Amino acid sequence: MNKFSARLTTLFVASALAASSVLADVIDQETFKTHLRWNLMVPRDQFYIVKRDQTLYIETVNLQMFETLAGDIAKLKTNGQYIESINYSKDNFPAKPATVAIKLKDPSVELFSFYRDADKKYILDFWINADLVSEKNAGFKKPLPVPVEEKAPVVVAKKAVTAPPKNALLNRKSPILPVVEVTKAAVAEKTINPEYRDFRYGASFIWDYNPMIPQLEKDINLASKIPDALFPIQDRSNLDDAKEAHLQLTINFYREEKWGLMNKSITLYEKKYGRDSNHVFNEYLKANALLRGNLAKPNRGITQSAMVLLTNIKDLTDNYEMKSAILRYLIQYNVDQKDHVKTLELAKQLFVEARGEFDQTMVIQSALTILHALSELKQVDKIEEFLSDKKLASILPPQMGMAYTSFALLSKGETKEIIKRYKTVEKSLVKPVHPAILYNLAESYYREAQYESSIKAYDEFLATYSYLLQSPYARLRLALEYELLDRPAAENLVLYKNAIDRSTSAEIRYEAKLRYVAFRLARKLKPTESDKETEVFLEQSPDESKALNPNLKKLLWLVRLRLFIANKEYDKALSYLTSVPLDALKPAERRVFEGDGAEIVYGLIQEAYLKEDYSKVVKIWEVYKDKYETKVAKNLYMNFVVCDAFIKLGLYKSYDRALASFKNVLSEEARTFPIWIDRTKSINLSQMIEELNLIRLVADANWTEAGAKLTSYPVSLRDSLNYPFYQGMIHFNQKNYSEAVVEFEKVLVKQNPQNQLTPRQTADLLMGYVESLYQLRDQDRFKTVVKALSDDIGRSKSAPILNISERINYLLIESYAGESNPEWKELETMTKTFREKFVKSPYNSRVGYLYGLSLIKNAKVPEGREVLSLLTNDKNVPSHIKEMCRSELATLELTEKKL
Repeated sequence: MNKFSARLTTLFVASALAASSVLADVIDQETFKTHLRWNLMVPRDQFYIVKRDQTLYIETVNLQMFETLAGDIAKLKTNGQYIESINYSKDNFPAKPATVAIKLKDPSVELFSFYRDADKKYILDFWINADLVSEKNAGFKKPLPVPVEEKAPVVVAKKAVTAPPKNALLNRKSPILPVVEVTKAAVAEKTINPEYRDFRYGASFIWDYNPMIPQLEKDINLASKIPDALFPIQDRSNLDDAKEAHLQLTINFYREEKWGLMNKSITLYEKKYGRDSNHVFNEYLKANALLRGNLAKPNRGITQSAMVLLTNIKDLTDNYEMKSAILRYLIQYNVDQKDHVKTLELAKQLFVEARGEFDQTMVIQSALTILHALSELKQVDKIEEFLSDKKLASILPPQMGMAYTSFALLSKGETKEIIKRYKTVEKSLVKPVHPAILYNLAESYYREAQYESSIKAYDEFLATYSYLLQSPYARLRLALEYELLDRPAAENLVLYKNAIDRSTSAEIRYEAKLRYVAFRLARKLKPTESDKETEVFLEQSPDESKALNPNLKKLLWLVRLRLFIANKEYDKALSYLTSVPLDALKPAERRVFEGDGAEIVYGLIQEAYLKEDYSKVVKIWEVYKDKYETKVAKNLYMNFVVCDAFIKLGLYKSYDRALASFKNVLSEEARTFPIWIDRTKSINLSQMIEELNLIRLVADANWTEAGAKLTSYPVSLRDSLNYPFYQGMIHFNQKNYSEAVVEFEKVLVKQNPQNQLTPRQTADLLMGYVESLYQLRDQDRFKTVVKALSDDIGRSKSAPILNISERINYLLIESYAGESNPEWKELETMTKTFREKFVKSPYNSRVGYLYGLSLIKNAKVPEGREVLSLLTNDKNVPSHIKEMCRSELATLELTEKKL
C-alpha cells in the first residue's frame, strides 16, 4: 500500500467518527491589508491540503463535510487579487477523495497554511510574493541592478550656451515648508541676507539626533496585567477526582487573594501527591499570585522573583499556549527594562515555538521583536540573515526590514551605506514610505551635509507622518538646514516659529527658541526693538528646565555670550565668559568660546583705545592675552593697537618687547573668524610694522628721519601706509603749511579702505589741516572749510575727534572776529554755542569777550554789558581780557553820555 492510499484509509476510518460533530458553517473569510485568510473550522484529520503549481487542493473523504464546505465557499465573495477560479469535484468517489480545486491568480500568490489546535481550525493565508509580482502592482521590488559605468569617448565640441537656472525660491511648492513671496529684486541680490551675519555667529553648535526605530507595539501593560491575562487560570471540570478538587480549592484561594492559604494548599498537595503533572500549574499559580499582589505597590525584588519562577515554568511546560503566554510576558518585561540581549533570546524561543505550532500571529509578533532587539544591538548582518527567509519576509509588513536596517546602520554612524541602499531601491518603494526609512535617510543626508536632499526627505516625512513623536525633530532640522544653506531670513524665521509652536517635545522647543533668538539678535547686524523682545525666549518653562541636557546647556551659554557681544556689552560678556566651565568642554567647543573671548578682549581694548585710555589698553592686554588671544588665530590689528598704546605712553622698552612678539606672528595665520568687531586696518603684518616705525618717529618729533624714511618707500608701499597723511604731518610740523594742506586734502578726498586712520590719527589730520589753513590767512577758504568740518566733527562719537572740536570751533570764531567787518549776528550765535558746549574751555575768556561784544553790536546792550562786567569781576579771567572788557565798557559809557 502506497503512502497516499494509507492516508485515504485513515481518512475513511476517521470520517465515520467525526461526521456527527461537523458544524453547519465551516469556513470564515478575513481580508487584511497585506493578505487574505480562510479559517476552516474542521478537525485536523478530515482534510488533506496541498498546493501544486498554481492550484490549491482541499481533499476529504467525508462527503457531508465536502458538501458543507463547497456550499459555504460558494457563498463567499472571492477576492480576484488572489483567486482566479474555484472548481468542485467528487468524481470516482470514494475511490478518489472529493476535491475543491482553487486556481490562484498567478505564480506570485503563495500559500501559508497551518492548523491551530487551540481553536480546532485550519488557517490558510494567501500572500503576494513581492519578488515575483509585476512592476505595475509591486509593493517592494528587487533592488535595481547598478549599471556598470562606461567611459565615454572624448569628444571636442563647442561649449553649449545654456540658460541660467531658474531660482528655486520662485516656484517651490511644499506641503510643509512656508512659501514666502520673493521679489525679483531680492533674487537679483548677490547676498541673500545682507543684514545678517553668517550662521557661524548664531547658535552654531549642532549635534546628531537619535535614529528612529520602528515602533514596537506594547503586547501587555505590566503595570496592570499579569500572565493570567494571556493564559487564564480556568476552573477544574472533574471535581469528583480528589486531585482536581484540591486544585480547585487552591484556585479559589487564588481568586480570593488569600495568598497564605493558597500556598498552604499547594504545599499540602505536594505532600499528598508529590510533584506530579500538576506541578507546573501550581507553580504558575504562585507566579501569578506574586505579581498580582505586587501591582498596587510594585517591589522590584518580588517582580524579579516572579520572573525567575516564570522562566522555570516556561522550560518545564509542554503546553504551547502556556509557554507562549509566559514568553510574551517575559519579553515585554525585558523590553521595558531595555535588556535587548535577553529580549532577543526570549523572542527567538517564541519564534521557534510559534512556527512549530503554525501560530502565524505569534510568528509575526516574535519576528518583529527579534528585529527590534537586533536593531538596538546594531546587528545589521544578523538582521539581513534573519530576513533572508523569503516566507518570513513575505508575511512581515512591507519595508519593515529596511526600516530596522536603517536604524541599526544609523546607530553605527554608517550614513553613506543608508544613502547607498536607499538609492538602489528608491524607485521601487511604494508610497507612503515607512517613516523610519524616511527619517533615518533624512538624518543621514544631514550628517553628510547634503542639506538639499535632507530637506526633501524631512519634508516628505512631515507631509505624511506629522503626528509621530519624531515630527518636532524633523521640523527643527528643516529650520536648521535652511539656516545652514543661508536661505532667506523670512522663510527661516517662519520655520523656527513653526518648530516652536508645534513642538510636543520640551527639549526640541527650547532648542528651537535658542536658535530663533540667536538668528534675530546675534546674527542680525541692526536688531530692532521687536527683535530685542525675543530675548525672553531664553527663559525656560518648568518642562524645558527638566529637558535641559548638556547640549542645550552649551548652546544656551553660547547664545547668551553672543548676545552680550552683539550688543557691545563687552564687560558683561567677559564676566559671563569667565563663569562658563571651558575646561569641561570638548576642544572644538572650547575653541569657539575662546575665539569669542578673544573678540571680547579686543572690544574692551578698542573701547579704551578710542577713549585714549592707553594705560587701560595695556592692562587688558597683559591680563587676558594668554587666556584667549594666544589660543586662537591672531588679531593683527589688536597687536598694532597695543604697540601704538605703548608708544603713546612713552613706554619704549615695553613697545620693543611687544613689537618683537608682534613680529613673531609673521609665520602664523591671521584670524578670519570670528570677526565681531570691524578692524580699522586690514593691511598685512609687515606693513603694520613699517607704520609702527613711522608712528614712533612721529611721537619722537623726529621729522627729518621720518621724512627720509617716507622717501625711501617704493610707490607700492606708499599706497598701503597712508603716505599723504605722514607727509602732511611732517610738512605741518616743519611749518610748510601750503604743502601740508595739499597732502591732508589728498587723505580727506580718498582714504585707503585697507588702512583707515585711527581716531587719533584722524584728529591729528584735522587739527593739522585746520591750523595750516588758519596760518595761511585765507579767511574765506578757512571759514568755508572749517565750518563744514565743524558740523561733521560735532556728529562724531570718537573722543579724540571730539577733543579737537573745541580748538577748531575757537579758530573759526577767531576767523570771523578778525574780519574788517565781522558778521556780528553769526558771531553771536557761534560764541553763545561755544560757551554752552565747552563750559570748561581755556578759550572761554576770549570767547566770552567776543560774545559780549557781539551782543552790544547787535543792539543788545544790557545783555552785553552784563557779560563783560561778569568777565571783569572773574578772578580766573586773564588780565589782558579784563582790560579789553573794561575798555569796551568805558567806550559804551562815553557813547551813552554823548547821546
